[in-house]
Amino acid sequence: MSTSPSPTDSEQFAAAVAVANLPTLLMVLVQMTGETRWLQPPYRPSRAVGLGDNDNGGLPPEIQAEVRAAALAALIAWRAGRPVAIAAPTPEMLVEMLSVSMGEEVPAEYGRFTEELFGYRPLSERAMAVPEGFPDLTNHDVERCSKLTDAAMAAVAEGFPRFANVNARDC
Repeated sequence: MSTSPSPTDSEQFAAAVAVANLPTLLMVLVQMTGETRWLQPPYRPSRAVGLGDNDNGGLPPEIQAEVRAAALAALIAWRAGRPVAIAAPTPEMLVEMLSVSMGEEVPAEYGRFTEELFGYRPLSERAMAVPEGFPDLTNHDVERCSKLTDAAMAAVAEGFPRFANVNARDC
């Protein structure tokens, strides 16, 4: 059963979209509409300069306005009952989306990691050797740990130890 968005919903969506980060909004558009044209020029954001948020993606104002209008329409359609077109992107698509959003190449290994991080598939349960000096979390009560810790453990399993600054006392 779908419900039509109330004026309040539309106003809230419009207010959120008006201040949303454009590179992120483009990825929302891809998933909500299934239209991969949002990953191509003239919509491709530029790489962030320095440590800024790159909220406008380096896109010209007219493209920003087009993206925001399309995102608002997609959100209102979703609220009215339209399903998300790409509910669970493949690892390859996630890498492409991350690369476009970041404005630089993202290694393929991030696809599976991101798929697990976003909950599109269960976390990897492969056994692995615990490096010397690293806390052995294999018998740890994972239910008590945060999702961040779970993601960090998955990162180690995937060969990304620098993302796994986990301390047993944090759980």
